[in-house]
Formats: sequence, structure tokens, C-alpha cells
Amino acid sequence: MIGILSGLLNPERQTVTEHMVGSEVANQEFIKNLLRYSPPHAVNLFVSESEIPRTRHETARLRENHPDSNINPNIWNIEDIPKVLSSHKFLAFHNAVAPQLDRISYLRSQFAPRPFPLTCTAHGF
Repeated sequence: MIGILSGLLNPERQTVTEHMVGSEVANQEFIKNLLRYSPPHAVNLFVSESEIPRTRHETARLRENHPDSNINPNIWNIEDIPKVLSSHKFLAFHNAVAPQLDRISYLRSQFAPRPFPLTCTAHGF
């Protein structure tokens, strides 16, 4: 399993170009391709509770745009990270929201039964 502290996926690529930031584009494409090429339920997206419906809608649109793939992530409330870390084996966890590893590192040390790699996307690609 792979965990991703995620922002929105934007499957339609309708971002206004003057507001596009390289790290946001990189994160979106990384997450979309991870979802496209991973087995179903191998990817866990953690978003705020208010973003869960939109994230479900965006993953459904991504499935429609790529019918040849098995896009089916687990979508969790960000508040569930401790519970999910303690009950699932993770291969890695990626912070796609900010270039920070301190919070995920703390959660991993407190709740995960074993260590695993943590990554984040550096800003300003």
C-alpha cells in the first residue's frame, strides 16, 4: 500500500495557466499516474473531510478518462491517518501537499508497526 497526503486531482486539466505552479502540476500528474498504473486499492488518498466527495468525483472522472486502467483508490479522511497506519502495511507515504516530512514522520513513528519510506515533492519544479 502507498499513502498519499493529497490535494485535488483535477482530471479535466482545467487549471487557469497563469495560476499553474510547477510543483502542483507535478503532484497532480504523479498522483494520476500512480492511480492509473497501480493495482486497485493499492493507493490510499488522505484528504480533508470536506474534500472527500470531490476526490471521489475526480477519481471517477479519471476512471472515465482512462477506461483501460483499474483506478480504484481508498479515499480516507486525513484524520484517519493514525488508524490506517496502525492497521495496514505501507510501502511508502508521499506528502503531495507540502515539502514537509515532519508530521508524517511523527505519525509513522507513533502508529505504524514498522518503518517505511516517506517522500514529498519539493516546491518550485
